[in-house]
Formats: sequence, C-alpha cells, structure tokens
Amino acid sequence: MKSKKFVGIYLSGLGNAFIHETAEKYADRFKNEYDFHNPEFAAKYELRVNRFEYDEKTNLVTNRVCVEETVNGQTTAIYQFYEFEYAPVLTEVSNQAMLL
Repeated sequence: MKSKKFVGIYLSGLGNAFIHETAEKYADRFKNEYDFHNPEFAAKYELRVNRFEYDEKTNLVTNRVCVEETVNGQTTAIYQFYEFEYAPVLTEVSNQAMLL
C-alpha cells in the first residue's frame, strides 16, 4: 500500500498583504497546470471548497480547497489546500499594546 505524502507550503501574505489572492485562486491555478501536464486526457478536475472551524475556543475557521480528479466516473481527492486566517491571532497582543 502506498503511503500518503503531506507537504505544507507557506504563502506569505495570502489574504492580507496580497488582498486579491486566496487559497481558492491558488488552487485553481494549480489545478489548471496539473490538468495541462497530465497525460491522462480523460481526467477532469474540479475544486470543492468548504469552511470549517478548527479551534472552538477562539472561533478560528479555515477554508479547505480540494482538487478532485474524475476518471471513468470515479472521483478522487488528489490535493488539499488550507487557508488559515491566523493574522488576527498573531497580532492580537501587539494591537492591544500601547505604542509610544
């Protein structure tokens, strides 16, 4: 049985510094490139997006963008991208501090 490989990619400024970029846009570009270079012509690719809470205490939520491949009527999730909105958590202390 083939083991799964997990890879994390940090996209600095996603959703903050680059206000018009989202994980969904990034995943869509990735999907198009993957489709272009895939030798399996029968494969079709779609994105599935869902939002879920990952920390109930602080109500932190994320978007999960899944790239799905359909071949011969069988759909498989091949890549997942997560868009964590952690900027408010990281800047909370400094935003509350009084700067002189």
